[in-house]
Amino acid sequence: MLEQKLSLVSEMVHRVMRWFSRHARKNLPWRQTRDPYRIWVSEIMLQQTQAERVVPKYEAFLLQFPDVMSLARAPQAAVIRAWAGLGYNRRALYLWRGAAVVVERHGGVMPRTRDALLALPGVGPYTANAILSFAYHEPVTLVDTNHRRVVQRVFFGQPQRAASAGNQAMETRVVAQLARISAQLSTVRDGHYRFNQALMDIGATICVAVAPKCAVCPLRDICKARPQFEAGTRVKRNVTKSSQGVFAGSNRWYRGKIMTILRAESAVTVVEVGKRLMLDTPRLHAIIESLVRDGLVTRKGTRLTL
Repeated sequence: MLEQKLSLVSEMVHRVMRWFSRHARKNLPWRQTRDPYRIWVSEIMLQQTQAERVVPKYEAFLLQFPDVMSLARAPQAAVIRAWAGLGYNRRALYLWRGAAVVVERHGGVMPRTRDALLALPGVGPYTANAILSFAYHEPVTLVDTNHRRVVQRVFFGQPQRAASAGNQAMETRVVAQLARISAQLSTVRDGHYRFNQALMDIGATICVAVAPKCAVCPLRDICKARPQFEAGTRVKRNVTKSSQGVFAGSNRWYRGKIMTILRAESAVTVVEVGKRLMLDTPRLHAIIESLVRDGLVTRKGTRLTL
């Protein structure tokens, strides 16, 4: 059984690498650099945002803040304004605060150890490993949504349902499989770097969450999920709508509207915001206080600024 698994791992690695040499997304600007600062910026921007939307914002952001020092020295308001259009504005604060940490603790040089990267605001295990892999070419495998999906489908098939009770078992076996893949990649020149990028591309463009393009997938002949898809089998998803969703009228939607107003104006009063958004006073104050707590907005009396 172990020999069969290793054989399948070897075949997967071979196919993924061959596909990547021909079909890599070379138009992504963060693929053209090994600068850890620029890769860090891209990884924070790519959280919950599609690559196509990130590209122009990434390029504009780096024109304004080309290195850690320039970002650390910038006013907070300037960083938040530069983030316009990306959403989830706390990510901008994470970068700005993280830049200050890099300057204060590391002399303006991006750290290259996992523990030091994890100490930066907003940097979790995936982002730390992505910087280690893409900037420093360290032999680490990545575990994000795309990697999980592809490995799950190829080696274990389409799960029957995405219920939370089965998530831990799924995660454990996927991570174990990635460990086997990592061992195989250690014998390939720059293997981890190329495999991590390749699996990202396959998951983002072919092995997508809904309606995967199995016919053009380089792993189609060895994928356990392909027959299930062809038979019409799909995961039964348990979907819970959040009260903080992105739908018009939600608190998150109003937070975004307030941030848009403040980006355009140097200061505005609470009363003026309430009039423009036609919000009742209790809800308006609750939303503003949430922005203040997150450090996105400054309130002095009735006056709001970034």
